[in-house]
Amino acid sequence: MPVGRYSVTVETKGFKKVVHSGIVLNVGDKVAVNFTLVVGTVSEIVSVQSDAVRVDTESATASGVISGTQLKELSLNSRNYAQLVLLVPGASDSGNADQIFPGATAPIGTNSSLSKSMAIAAKKTTAGGWRGQCGPRLKPDSAFFSSIDAISEFRVVRGAYDAESGRSAGAQVNVITRSGTADIHGGLYEFFRNNYLNANSFFNKAGSTLVQRPVLRYNDFGGTVGGPVYIPKLYPQRNKTFFFVSEEARRIVTAPIRPRRFLCPA
Repeated sequence: MPVGRYSVTVETKGFKKVVHSGIVLNVGDKVAVNFTLVVGTVSEIVSVQSDAVRVDTESATASGVISGTQLKELSLNSRNYAQLVLLVPGASDSGNADQIFPGATAPIGTNSSLSKSMAIAAKKTTAGGWRGQCGPRLKPDSAFFSSIDAISEFRVVRGAYDAESGRSAGAQVNVITRSGTADIHGGLYEFFRNNYLNANSFFNKAGSTLVQRPVLRYNDFGGTVGGPVYIPKLYPQRNKTFFFVSEEARRIVTAPIRPRRFLCPA
């Protein structure tokens, strides 16, 4: 079932109707909803509100969910969702995971490969697996990966796996993308970074030669659009089939660091 908030209703003759609302379903969840029917008429309703925090009694798997709100609100230098894996207990940065860029290298010249910079559950950095909602393996350290604006949420599964996830020793990251709705929604954006907005480092100014800030022009622009798939008179339903499209492009310009001028010794 799609991620979201659900309400479940149970009713039968001779008992009060029971409505269990506020049920939150995240990616990869296995949720048990228990009902107790009370003798009465169907016109009487017993309403149960689900707790925001619940204990998972259906699986022994250790996991953590990064929600869509976290994806949109937390600052990410490169806008790569893989950086947020470090928020899950058991994940550690063994390299440069806070600067994961598309392609082989970051603008500062360092290696941006996620497989060499992040370890989960004390396993080697290459022991993790990445999957989309339909099962394909994803490579967030390559030139192609889902935009933050196209992801609904993702779950990091570590430790004791279910049979469906038992492929990699370190962890499994399950990503679910957004979907269209009955109405058309979309948006355009551009994020940028520029060396004129950056402060110079202490070491660039500490020696006898002042080293200027490295040149950086980083532009990340794109957009999303989603809505219903319908054909007037032939397929008029607007709540059956949906589409969602996301497109993102980046322009990165860098240059070597060069000394700017000499300082007189004290």
